[in-house]
Amino acid sequence: MAYAEWIGLHVPTHEAAYGKCRQVSNAMAAAFPELRIAYGNYYCPFWGERWHMWLVTPAGEIVDPTIQQFPSPHGSYVERQEHELPCGTCANCGDLYYEYYDGMVCGESCGDAFIRSLTRPPGE
Repeated sequence: MAYAEWIGLHVPTHEAAYGKCRQVSNAMAAAFPELRIAYGNYYCPFWGERWHMWLVTPAGEIVDPTIQQFPSPHGSYVERQEHELPCGTCANCGDLYYEYYDGMVCGESCGDAFIRSLTRPPGE
């Protein structure tokens, strides 16, 4: 199969796959225009839920060129819309946020509280 050959050539090791799902999926989609990029969660039996990116064939089959970054290839995928993916974790409250505010916090009130925490004199 051409997909497996491409993956074997371009992503031969765990190290080549780890943390590279966006980069590798984009490259593979460019090589195989029939593949659609999918975003969402991969539920690994060992690591639990992870945000991830993979590809889907016109027949609906999953092609995951970076699956070897996970300790198990026997997890499940839940596709989400890109706007459902979090932008980050708020530096103040620790919650995930889904709309870009300033890259560190989820909104104005958390931004104000975070700034106050950084400028507060020691011991106060």
